[in-house]
Amino acid sequence: MIFTAGYSGHTVDELRRAAEDLNAAVVDIRYSPLSRRPEWRRERLQTALGDSYFWCHHLGNMNYKGNGPIEIAHPDCGVRFVRYVLRRYFPHMILICGCRKPATCHRTVVATLLRDRGFSVEELVWPEPGREEEVYEFAARQQQA
Repeated sequence: MIFTAGYSGHTVDELRRAAEDLNAAVVDIRYSPLSRRPEWRRERLQTALGDSYFWCHHLGNMNYKGNGPIEIAHPDCGVRFVRYVLRRYFPHMILICGCRKPATCHRTVVATLLRDRGFSVEELVWPEPGREEEVYEFAARQQQA
């Protein structure tokens, strides 16, 4: 199972917990893994998430600065990367970017690309404070079904 998630409004610890509970790799699909918030920069994510963190610029939006329509950098290479990580390292993954709303984000284009290639993809449901166990247990049951 592949989940997509925008990290805006969330913490790295929430992401780490989701990845651990779902036994998932975290694949950063930002074209440029920078952020105004230091904790979401590539180096800090690598430190916080360790071997579960991967960066895949191939699935990034080349027009992320707003210079045109969404254009995925190298879709075929990105699909091969996803397939490789799922086969070699983790049974599940969370594709992350910074956008809060999937409707206006390139991760929705990536999700469609992956679905068209036979992958199961869903938007991650971030838990409300105090309800983490309930949400992650539901997600884990969905993966097993």
